[in-house]
Amino acid sequence: MDLYDYASIADLKNKYVILGSIVHSLSLEVLEIIEDGMIIYSADTGMIERVINLKDRVHVVYSNFKMVYNYTGKLIIPGFIDAHCHAPQYIFSGIGMDLQVLEWLNTYTFPSEAKFSDISFARYAYEKAVRRHLKNGTTFASYFGTIHNASGQ
Repeated sequence: MDLYDYASIADLKNKYVILGSIVHSLSLEVLEIIEDGMIIYSADTGMIERVINLKDRVHVVYSNFKMVYNYTGKLIIPGFIDAHCHAPQYIFSGIGMDLQVLEWLNTYTFPSEAKFSDISFARYAYEKAVRRHLKNGTTFASYFGTIHNASGQ
């Protein structure tokens, strides 16, 4: 896929562009590094549509795009970043949505987090949370654990 795969200039009017040095995975085994690259993503979905090496480009008309973010000289690593994950709460996510916060904490959070004193349970729960994040495209996460230091190692 290339910049020239778009049917018309009108197709580009709803696309955002990020320019810079790009590091991304082509597969589980292959990492691509593009020193002078372009990421094109949809303004509607936010999904990346193309990653293009600009090394061989003579001319790109950036005014054809909805917005261009120029981070030339900066490192860009496409992915989803979740900066606030309560990993112990993953095992009961989506439960008790009808409760007020304090009632939800007392009913689900505190009893569940007490189980993390068991290292086997903690390993199971943390691994499940990390696997689900990875499966859904999260490439970086800041995880919060419980007060049980041994289970978070």
